[in-house]
Amino acid sequence: MIRFLKKYILFIYLILFSAAVFSQTKIRGEIIDYETTEGIPFASIIFSETNIGCVSDYEGHFFIKSKMPSKQLIISCIGYLNDTVKIKPNAYQEIRILLKPDLYAIGEVVIKPGKDPALRLIKKVIRNKKNNNTNKLKTYSYEQYSKLEIDLNNFNDAIKKEKFLKDFKFAFANIDTSEATGKKYLPLILSETLSDYYFQNFPRHRKEQILATNISGVENISASQFTGQMYVDFNFYKSYIRIIDKEFVSPLSLSGPVVYDYFLIDTALIDNSLCYHMTFKPKRKHEYTFQGDMWIADTSFALKRIDANMSRTANMDFVSDFYVRKNYEKIDNKFFFPAEEEFFIDFNISKITAGFFGRKYTSRKKIKLNPVFPKNFFSPSEFRDIEIDDKAATYDSSEWNMLRHTELTQKERQIYQMVDSVKQQPTFRKFENFVYLIGTGYLKRKYIELGPYYKIFSRNALEGNRFRLGFRTSNNVSKIIELNAYSAFGTRDKKIKYGIGTKLKITREPWTLARINFSDDLIQLGANLGDFGSDNIFSVSGKNDKLLHIQNFETGIERDIFKSLTASVFFTHKRIMPTDSIHFFDMSDNEISEVNASEITVSAHFGINEEYISSIFNRQSFGSLYPIIEIQYTYGMPDFWNSNYQYNKFTVGLKHFISFGFFGKTIYYVEAGKILGTVPFPLLKLHEGSTGIAYNMRSFNLMNYYEFASDEYISFFAEHHFNGLVLNKIPLLRRLKFREVVYAKGVWGNFSNTNRTVLQFPNKMSDVKIPYIEVGLGVENILNFLSINYFRRVTHIHKEGIRKNGIFLGFHVNF
Repeated sequence: MIRFLKKYILFIYLILFSAAVFSQTKIRGEIIDYETTEGIPFASIIFSETNIGCVSDYEGHFFIKSKMPSKQLIISCIGYLNDTVKIKPNAYQEIRILLKPDLYAIGEVVIKPGKDPALRLIKKVIRNKKNNNTNKLKTYSYEQYSKLEIDLNNFNDAIKKEKFLKDFKFAFANIDTSEATGKKYLPLILSETLSDYYFQNFPRHRKEQILATNISGVENISASQFTGQMYVDFNFYKSYIRIIDKEFVSPLSLSGPVVYDYFLIDTALIDNSLCYHMTFKPKRKHEYTFQGDMWIADTSFALKRIDANMSRTANMDFVSDFYVRKNYEKIDNKFFFPAEEEFFIDFNISKITAGFFGRKYTSRKKIKLNPVFPKNFFSPSEFRDIEIDDKAATYDSSEWNMLRHTELTQKERQIYQMVDSVKQQPTFRKFENFVYLIGTGYLKRKYIELGPYYKIFSRNALEGNRFRLGFRTSNNVSKIIELNAYSAFGTRDKKIKYGIGTKLKITREPWTLARINFSDDLIQLGANLGDFGSDNIFSVSGKNDKLLHIQNFETGIERDIFKSLTASVFFTHKRIMPTDSIHFFDMSDNEISEVNASEITVSAHFGINEEYISSIFNRQSFGSLYPIIEIQYTYGMPDFWNSNYQYNKFTVGLKHFISFGFFGKTIYYVEAGKILGTVPFPLLKLHEGSTGIAYNMRSFNLMNYYEFASDEYISFFAEHHFNGLVLNKIPLLRRLKFREVVYAKGVWGNFSNTNRTVLQFPNKMSDVKIPYIEVGLGVENILNFLSINYFRRVTHIHKEGIRKNGIFLGFHVNF
């Protein structure tokens, strides 16, 4: 099985390919002190007979390239003898250069205390950040060209010999060597986007209009939104730069002088602007920091250029390296605006396995400062900040030659040329189906999709071993309507359960989707089921014996009202019936055969700048930097479809994460609810219990099912991730990259006397007038995906049949 996965995961890199590149001389190496064998920083490396050169970093490493066929490198550094090294033109090489110290006698030197000129300069840069940050502008606009490339790296001879790649040998001649890492790589995907971008500060609005897009191998045009401006923000004038899910301290941060060492190297005239050349490196290891160079304009103290690499010891998983290069252009002879940007990232599971390179190049032209936009230009009724022109994907190669800010290289042009050939290969189609299975849970066939695979098997106390088979129609049947169904069977109760449903896509913009579903199944009330539900392969352990037999019918519609607000209206009818473990009795000890409830529910979901990626019938939120608010109102309809209860339910929830930069991040969810009316206990708020040892953020890990219920309540779930703030300081542990996390969860609630007397409560169910609180401490990032967490009850510790403390495992891929 592992070999099977290995082969197919490797093949992801062969989705798209490229071909031969222009000849270049590329040298990767290090400068070493001949006597001490230590790296020499700030050594000058120049191709002979050219003005192309670079400077070695703090550890003596360098990379240099040229299209000129040079035969020698000239190396110089203060305090060392100059050296000349022969190289092979038009080839990639790795070299190690030893410099001998230049020993000579000097007279007496008197050192007097004084201020560090580099520190004086960086403090001036920090003081002038507000004046030089683009966020201080009232408005601006520009035309942007973006180019994104995905490559397979560590592409070695062993991979090329894999039998399943035999149909793709035509691509192997196109392997190149990375200038950043020295790894061999094979280009896979190339995308280009041309867009107009508009920004307004007061009130804050932004808009991007994608005019043209060209994505090799991707037929979903909505994916083009992720190659534009919106999803990348390397603003070094901010205190922190977000890379994936980590906050890196900017070298221009107010705390920069505490975090970084700065060195003033030289002055240089760049684009007619006199600039100070400064380098920076972190003071401490294993923190989220950069190292690199920057060039500072001499009068405005604005950035003219910055090259920032991830610190080599930063506590990151799966990311071996990344760098950001930004060039700023002086606009209207007064403001340095970011005009060109490069980003590179190297993903690898390990040093010996294949991984990915991601590269993005961005060019901005037609930059306008403080333009006046028409009234209602940023209309709140628009459904998202990114608009894709209907003709965006229709431009041919000759038209793209006119649109691009820079020409494609020969290797980049070959990526487009080879895509069609690759997609016709049967091996490619098999792998495409495999990736779809992992990503969606469904095995794709021509007209139906089988799954989800993670629900095929589960186990509980009532059904024993549960087997389930489900399907949904594919987009080849219809892009307007989707049908789905499932059937399940338990080996202990010998009963069949089932569900059927349909989705109707009404409009893509605004997102409008209708649903109808019916199910007859065993359900666990009072559980936070998340995306997997209660019947999944992860629920094969734990005592799950409090299921109820529920027939559930629902129909409704959800629609985007505008770009930050989604509303939905649903009708639901539930027929809730007892099982062998949970019975219904009234206050006279008469057994009740069922509880019926008919409901109308109106919901609103509000998230400022919340972004989604959409397929035809589903969409996935990528969250927001702002709090996301959910409001829900439910009306219980009496005398309708056997319903005997009239009630009103109100629920308000807020979820958010707060970054504290160097000190980590907090994720929290707060919810409050109120039920007006008389209802039996299955319709109360049954607080989220848990069984087993799996950690769930939105459940109380030490609370039993049906332990607490409320008709008015407020609950909170919070966790703070320190990102190794403490463990990184412990020598024996920091190499393991473990990270600390703390938890706090609690709920206060009550219910009225009338709701106590509708049905008898299950044994030991009570209110939460004394708040329930549990706290936890954990270590995460064990083997890059596992966390071990210890939880302890703070209150309600004297009840019978409860767990006062416990160990819980969490599974999450960290970076």
